[in-house]
Amino acid sequence: MLIAQMPTSATDRPSANTLRRLDEFCTKPDVPLPQSRPYVRAVMVASVDGRSIVDGTSQPLTGALDQILMQRLRANADAILVGAATVSAEKYAGPLLAERELLPPDASTGRFPSREPRVFVIGRDMPNTRTSRALSLPCSYWLNVEFGPMGAGRTTPAKTPPMSLRESLQFLRHTARIEHVVCEGGPTLLTYLIAERALDELFLTISPRIVARGDSHIVRTLDGARGTSLRLIDHLIEGDFVFLRYCLSLS
Repeated sequence: MLIAQMPTSATDRPSANTLRRLDEFCTKPDVPLPQSRPYVRAVMVASVDGRSIVDGTSQPLTGALDQILMQRLRANADAILVGAATVSAEKYAGPLLAERELLPPDASTGRFPSREPRVFVIGRDMPNTRTSRALSLPCSYWLNVEFGPMGAGRTTPAKTPPMSLRESLQFLRHTARIEHVVCEGGPTLLTYLIAERALDELFLTISPRIVARGDSHIVRTLDGARGTSLRLIDHLIEGDFVFLRYCLSLS
């Protein structure tokens, strides 16, 4: 998913009522946290025909409110989880939280968020020339990942034994003390989170565009992810964009 490029003119900015509705749309759920991992929310954008990428990036699919949704979810999270290929393709750069007047204030203090979220970048190998920009982000950390064709992903936080993707999330929960994570893709990481039964919510923006080429769907082909059920818990329509919020049935 694209790093947020915020609207620059008053005409691009959604109305105050729309922003209030967006706050309701992406508020944290009032449910117990998982005991062994963070609560994981993913945010993705797709064309009407299900493609997540156009010419190597999601930028042509996004809109103004979609970008602000990303900011809201980041502000509500303790950390961002993102694939190295996504960081490279979308040209991530800090700061990751944009103009504070576009961010929701903390419910208990009324203050706007001022911290940068920690960024955990998932990669198959250690950073190379193409993916090294990931570690230039503020508060960024690298997790080595080796995804098999059908089994669970294998990850290695720095200088630790190999572990599954779920075990890596356990590492984030109990060692890094992270309770809420927002996953910004890409499709491979999202697929393995679903296959490992480690995804709690999916925020999916439907962009009013038909791509009609390529195989860049938001979820890859994987037995463990096939047939996963979702329940729609909220939706929002802004212009020609449709915003969907699902929770996953992990039973």
